[in-house]
Amino acid sequence: MAQLRKLFEPIKVGQMELKNRIVMLVGNASGGAGKQLIAHFSERAKGGAALLLVGGMSTFDLGTAQTQYLGRRDLTEEEREAMREVIFGLYDDKLIPGLRKFTTAIHENGAKVAAQILMNYEWKREWKTNKEAPTEIVGASNTASGPHMADSRAVTVEEIHQIVEEYGDAARRAREAGFDAVEIHAGMGYFLNRFLSPRSNLRTDEYGGSIEKRARILLEIVESCRKKAGADYPVIVRLSADDFMEGGNTLEHTKPISVLLERAGVAAIDVEAGWHECPVPMIQHWVRPGSFVYLAEEIKKVVKIPVICGYRINDPILAERIVAEGRSDLVGMERQLIADPEFPNKAREGRFDEIRRCIACCRCLDLVRSGQRPACSVNPRVAREAEYVMEPAAKSKKVLVIGGGPAGMETATTAARRGHKVTLVDRGRRLGGSLLLAGVLNPEVPNFIKYQEGQMRRLPIEVKLNTEVSPAFVEKMKPDVVIIATGGTPRTPDIPGVNRRNVLSGHDMLEAMMRTPSKDGWGQRLLWRLTSPVLRYGYHPELIRWGLRFGFPFKKRVVIIGCGFAGCELADVLAERGKEVTILEQGPRLGYDIGMSTRWVVMQRLNKFGVKMERNAKVLEITEKGVKVAVDSTEKFLEADTVVLALPLQANGGLAQELEGKGWRVHTIGDAADPGRIMEAVAAGFRAGYEA
Repeated sequence: MAQLRKLFEPIKVGQMELKNRIVMLVGNASGGAGKQLIAHFSERAKGGAALLLVGGMSTFDLGTAQTQYLGRRDLTEEEREAMREVIFGLYDDKLIPGLRKFTTAIHENGAKVAAQILMNYEWKREWKTNKEAPTEIVGASNTASGPHMADSRAVTVEEIHQIVEEYGDAARRAREAGFDAVEIHAGMGYFLNRFLSPRSNLRTDEYGGSIEKRARILLEIVESCRKKAGADYPVIVRLSADDFMEGGNTLEHTKPISVLLERAGVAAIDVEAGWHECPVPMIQHWVRPGSFVYLAEEIKKVVKIPVICGYRINDPILAERIVAEGRSDLVGMERQLIADPEFPNKAREGRFDEIRRCIACCRCLDLVRSGQRPACSVNPRVAREAEYVMEPAAKSKKVLVIGGGPAGMETATTAARRGHKVTLVDRGRRLGGSLLLAGVLNPEVPNFIKYQEGQMRRLPIEVKLNTEVSPAFVEKMKPDVVIIATGGTPRTPDIPGVNRRNVLSGHDMLEAMMRTPSKDGWGQRLLWRLTSPVLRYGYHPELIRWGLRFGFPFKKRVVIIGCGFAGCELADVLAERGKEVTILEQGPRLGYDIGMSTRWVVMQRLNKFGVKMERNAKVLEITEKGVKVAVDSTEKFLEADTVVLALPLQANGGLAQELEGKGWRVHTIGDAADPGRIMEAVAAGFRAGYEA
């Protein structure tokens, strides 16, 4: 077992001493209310991270207005009530007592905490004197400001001075509230980044032109913070080292800015990349882990103060290597510490296989950006830590879980942790359910399968594979609780030719991982018979992905019917491996169920690999040579060797009805009850196990 030495060496950031090199970046995925906020961050502090960054804390009172780039919507009464309890702000001394309770809890759990001060795209000039003052989109110049937003209004020099003072006041309050440092967010295309970038700063006064002038507002803010909070108080600055925008800052611009910040007394530089609207993928699962560490490495070459790196780091070995090789002084993580708060402790103790890794699905970000309560696909307690406290159940019960997919395994492990006697039964030869197929498309998913399987082994759970459940089986076991998580059933559309041997579905592939599917034609049957044992007994997603470049089970020309998340991901994987792919969507929008953080990347990749995409396409017939389809009422024939059904599953209530008919009370969860994705399955499984 590898020992992580450098990652757990202490380091000083200004006058602040950190116990290791792990930083939680912008941990604002807590739901926002005081009690829940404390519970969320306390778990990450207890989990072993050295420094937690809390963001983004406003310098002015935004009220209940939502920033436009997140998208406006009507708030529910519950959300309005939560906003009354929000302590994410540093704009009033009245907030200090509540913030002090928060920082005290973090310190008691062993971590340092920094307040990230952020002014995004909007501001209220008269917020102190007029509660009803309008919220304006402002920036360095009268240019475009932020994704999906109108042009900004250029702030005046007088307004810049006001903003500088507001930042300083916020830093002073942060120190009085017990924060160990502040971080000024000057990246991602936010307000301060728009001043730094020549793309958006077209000013001709003292705040525009040369690098020194564009950085002037940021340097004045640093000075204001140090003056009002104390010269010994650590000030960290977060920078986009490369805007990845035409005409924007590159590394060669950011290096001299970093030197200016070091001279101004900044204690560390937190290196990030891009703007929200930049065309470069950075956080999605297609991005190789650690791809953007080079940015921190380059900044580190020109400054002596500590540098923090980030993006797609969910592996402790990678984190150790980054620090050991001197590429960065600290390693920043956000989603990985959301997925597993105990990542640092597990890494330090060498329990690598117990780490619940982020799968880079980005759904946590999608929820936050749409103004909803955050959640995590692999950690169902996120933003609910205060609600779901893992304690022993009042009474131990005998729990039968039917189905070994993500919902069933989460049910079993949660119930076992609470002290119930659990048996899990699955008719297949291996655990994983629909995740086995998802793991072929998303290379991060197999890590979650391994994690769930590992938890099943470590807990006192009896597992019965290759076992069909019948009323007689249940009667023999006599459980107190029966939970059905058998997954959904494939939806077979009413299309002539849908049962031809050249038609495949995700269900066929999944069945091949469990048993030999029955396909028409002796050649097809022989190939499935030869392939199925390999899939069943030697599940290697990387090998399967590699093998898709050949002619089985998907031949050269592939038409995919259904352009939701599953259809788009399959099209991407097949097209990348040389298949000629066409996707058909009956509705007007491709990737209709893919979140905003990922959909643009999917569309970008499908275009890159030459996937043909048809909207408003009604399939008329499937033949041995292809698909007859009407696109916007115009009929055409698409030649295809393989036709794939990538349609949403439907609920599977057959077993539940059968057991209920025998008098058993059952709970149906996951795709068997309401087909969804990993997040929905895991959340349903957790609730079932917690409430068993």
